[in-house]
Amino acid sequence: MKKNVFILVGNYGSGKTEIALHLSIKGARRGEKAAIVDLDIVNPFFRSGYYRELLEREKIRLIAAKVTPEASDVPVVVPDVLAAFDSDFGTVVFDVGGNPVGATALGQYQRKFCLIPPENLHMLFVVNICRPLTSNARDIMEMLDSISATSRLSVTGLINNTNLGAESSLALLYEGDAVLKEVSQKTGIPVAYCAVSHELALRQGFNSLSELSGELMLLELYTALDWADCRPQITGFSALAL
Repeated sequence: MKKNVFILVGNYGSGKTEIALHLSIKGARRGEKAAIVDLDIVNPFFRSGYYRELLEREKIRLIAAKVTPEASDVPVVVPDVLAAFDSDFGTVVFDVGGNPVGATALGQYQRKFCLIPPENLHMLFVVNICRPLTSNARDIMEMLDSISATSRLSVTGLINNTNLGAESSLALLYEGDAVLKEVSQKTGIPVAYCAVSHELALRQGFNSLSELSGELMLLELYTALDWADCRPQITGFSALAL
C-alpha cells in the first residue's frame, strides 16, 4: 500500500489541528492504517495530542510528546516519529506548530521526507485570513517563504480555512478564496482544498460553494470548545477563530 503523507503548516490559529484530525480519520475510515504525528512546539493549547480518546476510538496511532504541567509550553519531539516513516501506514498526518519557529521541528526529518515519492507527499499551508499575519497575500507569501526555508521543504498546496468560528459565513470563505487565488498566481502553488464546516455547507447549500477554489473539505468540528459558540457581550471582541 502506498503511504500518503500530509504535513500541515501555517500560522497559529489557522485550524491545522482540525484538518489534521479530519485527514487522519478519513484515512482510517477508508480502512487504512493511519497515524497522526503531533509536532506542534508552538501552541500548547490546540494540539492533536489532546484528542487521544478520539483517535483511539478511530483506531489511529497518535505519536506525540508527553507534556507535563511544568513544561507544557516546550513539548519535546519524540524518537517515535521515525515509526511514521518506517511502518506500514497508509495515511500519516504531521500536525506542525504555527509559523516558522514551529516548522523547525520538521528540519531534522528532511532526509526522511525526501525519500517519499513526490506524488505521495503533501505539504499543505493552512490559511485563515481572519487570523493575524495571514490577512493578505503579501504576509502569506512571507510566511510561506520563511516556513519553507526553516523546514527545508516545499509547500505543495494551499488550504482555505477562513472562518470566525460561530460567526463564519460564505462571504468570509470567498474573501479567503480571493486572497489565496492571488497567492497561487504569484507563487505557482495551487489552492488544494477549501475547508468548510459541514453545518455551514448545509446551511448555505452546496451549490453556493461550487465556485470556491480547490477540493471541498467538509469538516466535523472535533476541536470546537463548549464556549466557542457563546457570543461575547464586549463590543469589538471577535469570536474565537477555530
